[in-house]
Amino acid sequence: MDMSNFFYVPEYRKGIDMAMTLGFLDIPDPLDYTSLFFGKGALFNWINYSNPTVEKNLELARQTLDPVKRAQLIVDAQKLYTADAPVIPLAMDAEILFMNNKISGAPVSFTYMWIPSLAMVGATQ
Repeated sequence: MDMSNFFYVPEYRKGIDMAMTLGFLDIPDPLDYTSLFFGKGALFNWINYSNPTVEKNLELARQTLDPVKRAQLIVDAQKLYTADAPVIPLAMDAEILFMNNKISGAPVSFTYMWIPSLAMVGATQ
């Protein structure tokens, strides 16, 4: 319970200078994650980080359907917030999945969190 409260209740973070956690995207879109950390009132913007250029670029990226322009806006924002270091990525643990020519069906992505993934595992013909 206390770890969950740490994420959502500011009083649980008093006296804490750094938190190491795992995070993941729900969908294959970098803007999905940035909305949690950047902008006023963002759920995980615990240090009240604010950079108007970052926020403007991310908002413009959310509004455009042009994939090249959208990607450039995201990269421009990343350059700034990476330099400011409000979030410091340390490592990315890979999902470990055993597969060979005798077993198949397991999802090879994080989708196993939301589906009955083990029900799909079976022997190959």
